[in-house]
Amino acid sequence: DVLVYTGRIAEMTDIIETDSTLDIGAAATYTTAKEKLVAQYPDLHELIDRLGSRQIRNQGTIGGNVGNASPIGDMPPVLIALGARLILRKGSQRREVSVEDYFISYKKTLLQRSEFIERILVPKASPQEFLKVYKISKRLEDDISATCGAFLMQVEDGEIKKAVIAFGGMAEIPKRASHCEAALINRPWNPNTMSVASEELCKDFSPISDFRASAEYRLKVSQNFLHRLYLESTHSTSEIRVTHHA
Repeated sequence: DVLVYTGRIAEMTDIIETDSTLDIGAAATYTTAKEKLVAQYPDLHELIDRLGSRQIRNQGTIGGNVGNASPIGDMPPVLIALGARLILRKGSQRREVSVEDYFISYKKTLLQRSEFIERILVPKASPQEFLKVYKISKRLEDDISATCGAFLMQVEDGEIKKAVIAFGGMAEIPKRASHCEAALINRPWNPNTMSVASEELCKDFSPISDFRASAEYRLKVSQNFLHRLYLESTHSTSEIRVTHHA
């Protein structure tokens, strides 16, 4: 009988920037949040520009993308890789949980009855780390991912010091690739390491087939993300990605 439009709740649409965090209201739209997110993580420019259509980006929210709990949402893998956290609220009570822990099983989350996502806390970029995000879909834009991978990496003196990797579209929930991460940490930053890590994805995920992609295709193209990740460290983005399209 009552429709609550969160876009009219000022306290849920603002973005507060601190020294270490982007504190994003859960009702902030993609369009509103894009500038500050891209300033920290430039690779999000392409992902957000491909997310839905302009109308969707103007109305859709990051909080809604998380709250919908779809395994193929584009933002959850990114937020998991970045170590983002959620402020959940019920009345005057608030609690903080990681985005990674928010998802329990298909369409099931930590939310209690009458609880809602109030804010999203995204750590600011560290100069030692870089984020890469890759999305595969049937159309370049206005389409849902067959698979989407987010990679937060730190490489020093030719060695991988940090690797936090999360995928959407590869399991019933957005999920970390723990075996793949373990195969990268403290290993040389070279093609052989990426080949070994890509094989470890078979231990992390058992994707399904549907009308967007077969299970075999999902796994293979996700494994290829690891090779693409390395190639982009040695080639310009324009050589690897489609940068101009209709």
